[in-house]
Amino acid sequence: MFASCGDAGIGFNITRNVPIIFEVAVPGNDPGIEIDPPAFNKTFRLSDVSAFKDALSDLAESDAVTVNSVTYAITDVSAEEEVELDEISLSVASEVTQQRSVLAITGKLQNTSEKPAGVNDAEAGTIKQILTTYKEVDNTLTFDFAEVPTSDLNFTFTLYYNITLRVRY
Repeated sequence: MFASCGDAGIGFNITRNVPIIFEVAVPGNDPGIEIDPPAFNKTFRLSDVSAFKDALSDLAESDAVTVNSVTYAITDVSAEEEVELDEISLSVASEVTQQRSVLAITGKLQNTSEKPAGVNDAEAGTIKQILTTYKEVDNTLTFDFAEVPTSDLNFTFTLYYNITLRVRY
């Protein structure tokens, strides 16, 4: 946190890296039957995430919000669960804006350390605009697998929003 004061009053910056954790469970497939399983969605609002809700409460007095980054990590994938993905994607929207895709992961499902989600400046600007204008960001994570292993597929997907609020009093 950075603080300052002057003629305009007191100000400080709050930076948070907010993790949003999803435990993903996909039932296994019968051996010998190959199917392309249907995609499934996990939908959430940023204000429903307790750590994010605390940061959003400061928005009423905030001069600026910066979306520094959106990152993700995949953990708890065993070797037999490394299946092909059609895509894991993240879309954001508000009650009045259309969904915009800000993340697409393809290839094999594998454990990763925290990685950039590839959110460019325009997409970060969209998230910022939704946050400052509507105070709500609706998120849809879509998990689309090209295949399902014969045993159940269980892993953890963590999405991180890193934001800075510049608050002035």
